[in-house]
Amino acid sequence: MTAPGVAGASAPTIRGSIAPTPGITAQPLSTGAGPRAEAMPRSMVSPTVAQLAAVALPGLAGLILLTFGGGVVGYRQANSLRYVRTAGAERFLA
Repeated sequence: MTAPGVAGASAPTIRGSIAPTPGITAQPLSTGAGPRAEAMPRSMVSPTVAQLAAVALPGLAGLILLTFGGGVVGYRQANSLRYVRTAGAERFLA
């Protein structure tokens, strides 16, 4: 048993499927990639330089902090040999 499909082609009826509601047609998809510009607030359509900076500066500060922190840790690790006590280690070397 088949039901009419798109463009007059027949498609099998799936058991338990719901019949299409008469009078309702499919809406064409919009050609845009997202919400329409008319529906968005003006601040989202064309951001100002200040708005872009407000979003970018916390991330930039985080990158600088991680870079500085890595430099501090690396410097301490590179100079750690100065702080090792070698007076008692000589007996293990012989």
